Amino acid sequence: MLMFHRARVQQVIALAAFGGLAACEGDSCTGKTDPQGSNPALSARPTASVNPPVVASVAVVDVNSMASEHAASASAAPEQPPAPLGETVDGVRLRQRIAERLSRPDPVHMLTGGGSLELGRRICESVIPRAKRKIPVLIKPNMGGFDSFRKPQKPGGDDGVRGRITEPEFVRGVIRCLKRRGHRTITVADGWGGSHAAWQKLVQLSGYEELARSEGVRLVAMNDDGTFDREGTRPGEPLVVTGMERTLVPTLRMPRLLAEHLEGGLYISVPKIKAHRFSVVSVSIKGTMGTVMLADAKPAHRQKWRMHRELGPWMKKKRGDEPPTRADYVAALTAFSKRLIDVLVVEAPHVVLAEGTPAMGGDGFQRMVPRKPGFAVGGTNPILVDRVASQLLGLWDVARLGHEQGGWRSSPPVVLAARRWQPGEPRVEGDGADLLETAAPPAFRSMAGFSL
Repeated sequence: MLMFHRARVQQVIALAAFGGLAACEGDSCTGKTDPQGSNPALSARPTASVNPPVVASVAVVDVNSMASEHAASASAAPEQPPAPLGETVDGVRLRQRIAERLSRPDPVHMLTGGGSLELGRRICESVIPRAKRKIPVLIKPNMGGFDSFRKPQKPGGDDGVRGRITEPEFVRGVIRCLKRRGHRTITVADGWGGSHAAWQKLVQLSGYEELARSEGVRLVAMNDDGTFDREGTRPGEPLVVTGMERTLVPTLRMPRLLAEHLEGGLYISVPKIKAHRFSVVSVSIKGTMGTVMLADAKPAHRQKWRMHRELGPWMKKKRGDEPPTRADYVAALTAFSKRLIDVLVVEAPHVVLAEGTPAMGGDGFQRMVPRKPGFAVGGTNPILVDRVASQLLGLWDVARLGHEQGGWRSSPPVVLAARRWQPGEPRVEGDGADLLETAAPPAFRSMAGFSL
């Protein structure tokens, strides 16, 4: 009985973090000033805990205009669908809501064993609290994290995409988990800086087109590419995010599809766990770049480069006669990281299910170093998930990184986010927790010209 109560309290905590997703049980459900900072907690190891302390009470704030059910509540207000979105998104309201859940010390789940499909299904079952079947679900894999398409020199050769994006079979496992729970309105979507024609090539080459067809789910791009921002429900239409004037991303726009799911649905980020030549690691926080739209020019989805605009002058020097300075590089990395977490606090996913089948060291684009065995990391706080994934890649609190990156001993966006919202040390659960004790040494190549 005590075990059931503890599990139920944890589920309610997670539902509160969603901001009011209605829980269900029984028949109603199926199936980062100085770079690294002086906080010692940022360099301590995560703690493994199978039985976290029971919380006596949890306040569930019903911000989605849906009935929230608490374990101790016998009645709830009638369910009401979220109000239709107009042409703007309330950034102040989103920031308040999301900042609260980014500070929550939610557990991080680690699983190992089995292939991509099975790990996707199991991490979904372990992490995602049960919710009303009618709630629409948005699954966002990382689909744009590669340099270019390649023509493989031999069957099964490198196509330039595989290993850099989220494995489709892992996403399939997540979809089947959700379908078993009774969810039927499921959309798979990402946004990237390419054309509509390039998107069509990507989904065919990557296997996502076949995945969507065989599983009966919708597949779209959160891009204003002349198609997804105009046709049907206009999922890629850029909406103005109000209240961003004092942030570092004052021209931020949000894809309509994402805004709808932040308001009245379940938004699941399913990133690839990999090293990244600029941000050090790419997991859920770096994955937020997929949804970035900026109104500085049109189309908005092709303005993502402005998030790291300082890199342009640095790279120009690198290609020319004037050698770039490491200080210029660190300044560009720091500026990018600050902008990224200003996006995170209005676009953070409700759940992160990170795929490492296998996770990749290297640079995330050209040099790919598989890390074995395969594993999955999940949780409802993206900061903590990214913290654990960084350690598994051997890229958390590394002295050599700090020496080369002006003090940043880990991925700057993850460090900045942890410092701003202070969710504490990760509490790691699951059959893969022991991997933290045997994490492989780092395999990393930076665009700044150094390698680990």
